[in-house]
Amino acid sequence: MLDLSIPLKVKEIVQMGYYPYDLSPQLDMEKSLEIVGLLDKKDLQINQLSSGEVRKAFIAMTLVQGAGILLLDEPLVNLDIKY
Repeated sequence: MLDLSIPLKVKEIVQMGYYPYDLSPQLDMEKSLEIVGLLDKKDLQINQLSSGEVRKAFIAMTLVQGAGILLLDEPLVNLDIKY
């Protein structure tokens, strides 16, 4: 897990998903944040989010990589029941 005391914005966390690849992204950063419901928080620092929103930001980071399948261990931990 990333050290959340580092002053990174949500959009910068998501864009980290592009770094290991030399391919065109499957989704752009804004679309992946829209899918997880964080588009309106893209300019906030990651440490300003709730723990559930941090989890969503990391899911958005994996979405830009274009994985066909995500294997998640306890994916609903820290998420509010309505999500």
